[in-house]
Amino acid sequence: MPPQHDSFIHHSSSQHRFARFHAITGRDVRRPADAAVVALALRADGL
Repeated sequence: MPPQHDSFIHHSSSQHRFARFHAITGRDVRRPADAAVVALALRADGL
């Protein structure tokens, strides 16, 4: 049986984190185009 992970995050917390990421980077990961750019950048950086 795989180990259990406590990966729950409250909706308000996730929205706050997304908003903060947007304020810092200028990318809003709630928009598909921005999410794709961020995903590609993270993958290119090896994260």
